[in-house]
Amino acid sequence: MQAKKIKLCNEELLLDPRKCIYWAKHKALILSDWHIGKSAHFRKHGIAIPQGVLQKDLDTVDNLLSDYIVKEIWVIGDMFHAQYNSDLEVFAVWRKQHSDISIKLIGGNHDVISKKLLGNYDIDFMKSMLETPFYFEHKPLQTSAECFQISGHIHPGVELHGLGNLKIKLPCFIVGEGQLILPAFSNFTGLDTRYKLEDSTVKKYVIANNFVELL
Repeated sequence: MQAKKIKLCNEELLLDPRKCIYWAKHKALILSDWHIGKSAHFRKHGIAIPQGVLQKDLDTVDNLLSDYIVKEIWVIGDMFHAQYNSDLEVFAVWRKQHSDISIKLIGGNHDVISKKLLGNYDIDFMKSMLETPFYFEHKPLQTSAECFQISGHIHPGVELHGLGNLKIKLPCFIVGEGQLILPAFSNFTGLDTRYKLEDSTVKKYVIANNFVELL
C-alpha cells in the first residue's frame, strides 16, 4: 500500500488506497459510506449476496489499525445501510474487540438505525462536525464554502479508456478549492463517474493497484 500525502489548509493528510484518509495530527481514520448491513439487507430481499462482504471491509479496517496509530474513526455518513439486520451482529463482535477506538458518525441519508443501537455500539452521532480547519458533512456542496468541507455520499469514480474500447472504472478522491469528497469505503457500492464539481481547480486522485495517483 502506498498512500498519497497532500496538504490542505496547512494540514497534512494521507490519502490511503483503502479509500480513507489518515490525519496523523488527530490519530484519526476518516472514511465515508461504509454501508454496514447492505449485504444482509439485499439477502433479506432475495438477492444472493455473499455473507463475507462485511467481513472483508472489517478486515480492511483491521489492516488500517495495524498500519497507523489510530485513536478515532470518523465516518462521514452512511456508516449503516438500513435498520437492524444480521450484519450488525457481526459488527457488534468487531466493535467489542476495538472498544478502545472512539467512533464518531456524521449522519448520512442511510443512517436510520436507532439511537439505542448507536449507544450500544459506543458510537457518537452528530449531524455535522467542525474540526478546524475542516468541516465534515455527508453530502458535498456544489460550490465552495467559507470553511473547507470534507464529505462523501456520491461514491466518486473515474472511467478510463484504453485500446480496443477497453474501459475501467476506478474509485477516486475529488479535491476542489474548498472541499474534498471521499470515495465509498465499502467494496459493495457502485461508482459515480459522471459527477462534476463546479470548480476549475478540481483534482482527482485515482485508486489503482494499491496506489493513489493524481489523474
